[in-house]
Amino acid sequence: MSVRLCRAHPLLAPERSGGIGNAGRDGRYCIPLYYERDPRYAPKSPEITGGTKMQIETLKQAGAIYLEQIQEGFDQCDWVEFTLDAGEAVDKLSAEWEACGKENAWADFYYFTLPDEAKEKIRESLTEEENRYLKELEAEEDGIIFPLEERLLRLLAKLNETEMLFSTFYFTNPASTWWGNYRKNYVVFREKK
Repeated sequence: MSVRLCRAHPLLAPERSGGIGNAGRDGRYCIPLYYERDPRYAPKSPEITGGTKMQIETLKQAGAIYLEQIQEGFDQCDWVEFTLDAGEAVDKLSAEWEACGKENAWADFYYFTLPDEAKEKIRESLTEEENRYLKELEAEEDGIIFPLEERLLRLLAKLNETEMLFSTFYFTNPASTWWGNYRKNYVVFREKK
C-alpha cells in the first residue's frame, strides 16, 4: 500500500485531529507515513484470498469505484455528502447494500495494518463482543478489503462516528463509494451522469 500526500477537499478533517485513515483538510493521509516504506504493507496480489477478502485490483474489476485519493472522487465523480451518526449510517448503508445486492458490497478495514499502539486504542473503545469479532476477522486477515456483513457494517459505522478509524464502503450494481470521514461525514461518489 502506498500512502501519498494529496490535495484534500476543504470540508474534511482539521489538522492534527489524531484520526487514522482517509485524507484530512491539510492534505495528509492520516495513517502513519512509514507505511509506504515498510515492506509489511506492500500491495499484495490482486487475486481473491481465502474465498472472503478481496484485493484492490479485484475490487476494481468487480466494477467498484476505487479512489486512490479522495480528490479524484471530487474531480471525476458526482458526489453528495451526508452527516450521519452510527445508527443513521447503518440505515443508509444497509439500504444501499440491499439495493445493489448483498454480494455486491465491500468495505476497507485497515485495522490489521496499524501499529500495535493504534490497535490497542481502538480495542479499548470497543465492547467485548466487538473485540471478539475483531479476533474472528484477524484469524482470517489477509488484506484490507472485506465483503460487507452486518457485524462489520455496524463496527465500521461506530469507528467512523468516534473518529477512531475511517473506512470506505464499496457497492456495485449500481456503483457507489461511501468515504467515511471526520465529523460523522460520509461523502458518496457515483459515476458521472
